[in-house]
Amino acid sequence: MISNLLIAIFIAIASIIFLISLFLSSFRIRNHIENELINMGVLKATGYTSSNIIMSEIIPYILTAAFASIAGTLISYTVLPSIADFLATQSGFPLRPFLIGLLFYSAQVL
Repeated sequence: MISNLLIAIFIAIASIIFLISLFLSSFRIRNHIENELINMGVLKATGYTSSNIIMSEIIPYILTAAFASIAGTLISYTVLPSIADFLATQSGFPLRPFLIGLLFYSAQVL
């Protein structure tokens, strides 16, 4: 059926995007740490604690991840009902987007 094919395409695209994002994020973080290593040493020598330095490096990534999670959740809540209606029409099985969205959001928080 078309709905099974559509779901498989969505899962494949999401998996590819996830893997690319994971690779790019790890490369970006490693590159940033290598570039900032001297500055971190200077901060350590001037009296900053390791936890202060770590927090100063982690906070931008945490804020970016939080913003992206919230934006993705809001966008999915606006788009998912129309996709659910289309899939329900094709397959005959209704989709409850609220419960799925709630599960995905709780997984993001954890």
